[in-house]
Amino acid sequence: MKKIILASLISIFSLSFYSQTLISDADTLCDCSNTTSSFNDGSVVNFQDASGGTDYLPGSNDTITFCPDATTSKLFATFAIDQGFSWNVDASDTLYVYDGPNASSPLLGAYNSTTDPNGMFLQSSWNNPSGCLTFVFISNGADEGTGWDANISCGNPPQPFEVHMEAYITGTSNGGDDIVNDLNPIDTGYVDVCLGDSIQLVALPLFPNDPSNTNNGGYDQINNYVATWEFSDGTVLTGDTILFVPPYRSGFLVKLRIDDGFPQVETISAIIRVSTVPSFATCRALSDTICAGEATQLFGGIVAGDTVGVEGQPGSIDIDGSFATLTYLPDGSGQNYTTDIAISGFPTSTTIQNASDISRICLSMEHSFLGDLEMTLTCPNGQSVVIFNAYSGTSAGSLAVGGFGGGGTYIGGADDSGNGTVGVCEEYCFSERPGSLPSWANGYNTMVASGPSIGTMIEPGIYNPEEAFFPALQGCPVNGNWTITVRDNQGIDDGYICEWGIFLSGTLDPNTENYTPSIVNEFWSPDPTIITGDNDTAIVVLPPLGTTGYTFNVEDNFGCTYDTTINVTAIQGPSVEGPLEGCVGANAGVQFANTYAPEGGSWEYPSDLTLKFPSSFINQGFTSNTPGTYTVSFLDNQCSDTTTAQITFLPIPTAEIVLESDTICRGDSLLLKLVTSDPNNIVWNNNPLFNTQAISISEAGIYTAEVTNQCGTATDEFELFIQDCVIPNVITPNGDGQNDYFYTNIAENYTDTHVIIYNRWGRKVYENKNYDNSWDGVNNGGGKLAAGTYYYVLTYDGGSIDEKGFITLMK
Repeated sequence: MKKIILASLISIFSLSFYSQTLISDADTLCDCSNTTSSFNDGSVVNFQDASGGTDYLPGSNDTITFCPDATTSKLFATFAIDQGFSWNVDASDTLYVYDGPNASSPLLGAYNSTTDPNGMFLQSSWNNPSGCLTFVFISNGADEGTGWDANISCGNPPQPFEVHMEAYITGTSNGGDDIVNDLNPIDTGYVDVCLGDSIQLVALPLFPNDPSNTNNGGYDQINNYVATWEFSDGTVLTGDTILFVPPYRSGFLVKLRIDDGFPQVETISAIIRVSTVPSFATCRALSDTICAGEATQLFGGIVAGDTVGVEGQPGSIDIDGSFATLTYLPDGSGQNYTTDIAISGFPTSTTIQNASDISRICLSMEHSFLGDLEMTLTCPNGQSVVIFNAYSGTSAGSLAVGGFGGGGTYIGGADDSGNGTVGVCEEYCFSERPGSLPSWANGYNTMVASGPSIGTMIEPGIYNPEEAFFPALQGCPVNGNWTITVRDNQGIDDGYICEWGIFLSGTLDPNTENYTPSIVNEFWSPDPTIITGDNDTAIVVLPPLGTTGYTFNVEDNFGCTYDTTINVTAIQGPSVEGPLEGCVGANAGVQFANTYAPEGGSWEYPSDLTLKFPSSFINQGFTSNTPGTYTVSFLDNQCSDTTTAQITFLPIPTAEIVLESDTICRGDSLLLKLVTSDPNNIVWNNNPLFNTQAISISEAGIYTAEVTNQCGTATDEFELFIQDCVIPNVITPNGDGQNDYFYTNIAENYTDTHVIIYNRWGRKVYENKNYDNSWDGVNNGGGKLAAGTYYYVLTYDGGSIDEKGFITLMK
């Protein structure tokens, strides 16, 4: 409701009102607080030129100031040409209107019937804390008109305010847990978070025109607003401070809507972007399977020059339409009122090319009456389409020719008091989609109006526009200002567009904004097997046997960290069993088993060996005709590593005891020697302690030698006899067959018996190195020695036994 007080009169105008008593007394105040006052009725004439209905006088120079009282914030002035109003000021004369309490205030405009043939609507601005309007009329005497019959109204129009918001992150992302506003740029920027972080959003509306700040009239905004938070995932929260936890990795449009109770709505939007998991697809090991003892290289990498690297993955934010806020449609005859929406973010080449490209236009509005309104939608390049044309009269500057005549039907729940008070806005959409109701030109249903004024209104719903969007808007660029124009052709009604929006088809563009976090830091988790490059994007590792995981970590510009693990498996190099033993011969030999070489390999071997199987066999067999121990090598294909094994080829066993005599003297010993093909596997008399090729024996008995290996067994045996051995001390070589010779059975038993005979002067007179019991008292030349005593030295058994004594030669 509007309330106005006439505060001062600088130069008296003659005023003509329907009720002259409203200002007939000497009180110079406009009785705005009186609900029956003409200053609270926008449909009556309460302000005229000085003539009071006849031509105004030449040479006029009159000034008057209207001011609202303390219950009212602003003044409205309506000059029109119909419904009992008149406006006729010659082009040589001018009505000056100042935004303030005197003619020194800012000029709102200079008006006459040439500049504004249909009149004009004026309002004291929000830069004018007094709310006063000052009128100065000057006529020069050349020509005069009839002047004007106008209305001065007071009221409390929507009080402009500002909407601000702040955001504070709790979590791991950059700025988390501090006390600094994380919205960048402020109010309408971005909040970048990690999944799991929470965001505290704070609404901070600023109401500079609230009565508590201006000491003027108006309505309470500070204690009467509602903050609503709408998120693109469908979440809706209310309150000055709310907490939002993004439920998944994406972008979220958050719209803060402040409703000040007028109702006047202001919105701002920001975007919450949740970090996306980067792609580690190109992070890899140069070789993910290597041989024990080898090294390999791992690659991470984020810079442009890397051949591999971690890549941030894109996310998107769904944006549901574009919206404009409250627009006042005041009294006025032939006045156009506009409200704009700026659309951006589409590719510059995007234009309207199909009827379905514009999904719908929706307006939340109230107005009295439908019958004097026209509405068009104009796209950024100036092309326009008629939404509806209800004005059936004629008016210069009409938006469309002819109209269906809406009469006194309201749009929405109108407030028909004419004092600028908003009624109840209802939503009307215009679309060419299937299911839309016919355009208003083809009829409409009405219902009881929902606002304060009694009447009927068009049922809210979705209707066809009067003119099809296509082809009227074909070729229109999507980016730019889209404008709704409402033309009010009569001066006795008003209304509001509380909010309107334009919704474009997702086929033009999904109307999304994309983002991709960038990787700003990377490192490898410490590991003792990293031998170089641990701070670089490529590292060299020397892993132990088995599978080892190496973790590559990255951080994006949101402050979120991610990692991937690259596994490297170190396998054992080739192995062969051994050593092996086998028998000589083509039908014998050896074969390896359990050779480890997953990728195969090849054998190298001495020329004395022969392969038993094709060369591709890894469990190869070998034969040889020559006993001995041989070294063979295996080179595997995977690791190019060589391992060796020994093969021993055993002979077929043989055993032969070799000796010169089977009899020895008592007290002597005999060395038995075994000739065998396998001297390493000898056992004498089943006693493993006797396993040498030669043994010394001194006791009579049977001696058995056995040679056994995996190729067979061979044995030989020997019987030893013992006898008493006597050396004579006298010989009588006279031919009687008795003691004719120096005879001893030592010479019978030992073939190496060595005899030396010395005379009594120590001169050697006889020697026989293979004594055969044949000395009969002669020297080596065969001459007979003289009778007498001689000295003998007798050695045998390899010289190990030495016998000495005297022998008497008798004749």
